[in-house]
Amino acid sequence: PCPTSRPEAAFDRQKIAHAFVAYSKGRMDDLINRLRSLSVPMTYVSGLEDRRYCQLGQTLQRQIPTLTHLEIEQAGHRVPWEQSSVFSNLLIKVLAF
Repeated sequence: PCPTSRPEAAFDRQKIAHAFVAYSKGRMDDLINRLRSLSVPMTYVSGLEDRRYCQLGQTLQRQIPTLTHLEIEQAGHRVPWEQSSVFSNLLIKVLAF
């Protein structure tokens, strides 16, 4: 299990609502050109059940030569909590490159 459990009751609804407004994709800068200019390897992880971010990962992988997109089965938006052992192993592998 993930050492930082996040039960639903622990979420502050007002902070979540603020985050949705502050960090919405409509407010974010398009960083694709900046990411494309990086020469370091990058890994983008998404849960296979999170269609929006899987599609984004697939797009980024096509457009950025140094980016690898990994889709984690049986996970949605909260991969570290939904597939903690898979995510931990992946993190160790990526950081050990």
